[in-house]
Amino acid sequence: MNNRINMKIAFLSITCLINLLIISLSLAEEKSGSQTSNKILTQSELSQCNEKTKTLNKRADELIARSTQLKTQKDTIRKLKQDRKQKYINLDLHSKNSVDEYNQVNEQLKQLSQAYKADVQNFNNTVKQYKADVGHHKSQCDNKQYYK
Repeated sequence: MNNRINMKIAFLSITCLINLLIISLSLAEEKSGSQTSNKILTQSELSQCNEKTKTLNKRADELIARSTQLKTQKDTIRKLKQDRKQKYINLDLHSKNSVDEYNQVNEQLKQLSQAYKADVQNFNNTVKQYKADVGHHKSQCDNKQYYK
């Protein structure tokens, strides 16, 4: 749940960045050559910032979709746990089929849980990298003037 909130915050941050760039474009003024500094973006740099913003937005959408997939995986595991619990209640220790069915559900649950854990770890690492990329992007592009 915390990751989902972080994803929404990151997505909103990117959306705000896009809006800021659009507003900046509409209010841009031409600056004289004597005012150049590291806070003034060239047209090429501005174009790169805009492209990076689009790329980050696409990654945010992919992360949101991946988060939804993880939620579906988690729901599947929860349902399988309920199924295992029901099979345990009805388990006949004298019936090979009954024991085999229970063991099969148990093994499936174990495999899905391990895969889910690995997927979540991978997702969390991807989110950390995304946040680092957003931070770098903000430091390179936010609150900077540019030439038209």
